[in-house]
Amino acid sequence: EDAFKAYQHQALLYHDYLRQPRAAVKIYQRIAAEFPEPQAVAALQTAAVIARKDLKDYELEIELRSKIGNDFPESKVAPEEMYAVAQIYESDLRDIARAIRAYRDVSSKFIDSKYGDKARDRVNKLR
Repeated sequence: EDAFKAYQHQALLYHDYLRQPRAAVKIYQRIAAEFPEPQAVAALQTAAVIARKDLKDYELEIELRSKIGNDFPESKVAPEEMYAVAQIYESDLRDIARAIRAYRDVSSKFIDSKYGDKARDRVNKLR
């Protein structure tokens, strides 16, 4: 618990005060590697937001959100995060082929999720 709080404080320091978002992302990635699911997923989500808003690095955002879906598929946010990856490909990167593959991945991994249904709808609309 103390180590987690120390890492979290360090990440906030880099992001909020030192204005070094890339360093903050690296700390959040370290948290994700060293702590279990609730903390790891929250750290990856925070890092993904920084990647998008501060760094405008969509490939990094994809990497971070994909890690949630792949490494923590049982997490309640995994389907939404994987769906967000497909949306980034579609809307931000305008890579329809990769978007379709990502939507198909969501629909096959999260069959019973509302995001699985939404992903199937997007595939049908994009083909």
